[in-house]
Amino acid sequence: MAKSKGKSRVVRQTPGEDLYDRLQQQIDNSSRSFGDFWKIPEGKSTVRVVPFQHDGREEVFVAETSHFMQREKRSFVCSGENCAICDWREDQVEEVKKNYYPKTQYFANLIVRGGGEDGKDKLVRTRLAKTIVEGIKARKGSTGLKGLLELAKEHRAFDLEKGRDFTINRGFDSKGFVEYTVTIAQKPSKAGTHGKPADLYSMRQSTFTEQEMETIVTGLKKKYGR
Repeated sequence: MAKSKGKSRVVRQTPGEDLYDRLQQQIDNSSRSFGDFWKIPEGKSTVRVVPFQHDGREEVFVAETSHFMQREKRSFVCSGENCAICDWREDQVEEVKKNYYPKTQYFANLIVRGGGEDGKDKLVRTRLAKTIVEGIKARKGSTGLKGLLELAKEHRAFDLEKGRDFTINRGFDSKGFVEYTVTIAQKPSKAGTHGKPADLYSMRQSTFTEQEMETIVTGLKKKYGR
């Protein structure tokens, strides 16, 4: 898992009973600082992926892996290879594991075709599911599906002058779970000018210290008895 290096927006305090309150504060601060992220609607959306500048280099996606606590309706960034939550989770039964699974998402700048006022294009920031960016690997009885990254490499799709748009289709599988498919435009086109894309590295939440992570694990052990 990739280690987050985002700048902290959390006031550090002694770990204790207020830890989960500070997690919520972190989420609230993020929302106030950066506004709403565009959520992919059901059906087809045509978008253009827009690169951004970070430390003098051109970047496209920024990955972030977080533990989503379904029952508590909270999430926090996974600290990487030495994550105390990951270690604790491995020793739990499957029912508990599912409640604290790590999930990778990708921040991206997109131009949504016709997504603004009066049907104009609109530059937005969004979080993309891992399957949208990386695709779906082939499984038994399945051919697999390509994601944004593989399609872009084949067609140099991130070029603003001669790149290509993508169509993301948001639907549901036979069990009612959300699924996405990605296709690429047959012909190249200009992205157009719609404002300055955000430096997405500043969007990531900060990780907690080892001591703070251990405090979270201690609480989980008391809750589940192991």
